[in-house]
Amino acid sequence: MSKPSVDMANRMSSPLMVLRFSWWQRSLASDVMKLMNSLTHSCTHSLASFAIFPV
Repeated sequence: MSKPSVDMANRMSSPLMVLRFSWWQRSLASDVMKLMNSLTHSCTHSLASFAIFPV
């Protein structure tokens, strides 16, 4: 009979778990990129609106 910690390690390193973790990382990175693009877009529009005022 194997030790519980060995069983847990085997389960966590299974190909399905690795794929699931990889998908989760990719999904998180995609969400972060969308947020950064949205912030950049907002900042660009804010700066453009300031550019119409005479200095």
